[in-house]
Amino acid sequence: MGFLILFFVSNSFFKGVEGYPITTPKLNPPNPKEALF
Repeated sequence: MGFLILFFVSNSFFKGVEGYPITTPKLNPPNPKEALF
């Protein structure tokens, strides 16, 4: 379950830096879960 924490932390990080959530499918075609697994 540690990956969930890392996912939300990285999501908040990119949201703060880029200005939009990394989970937005339109802005990031590759699935973030694929990068983790």
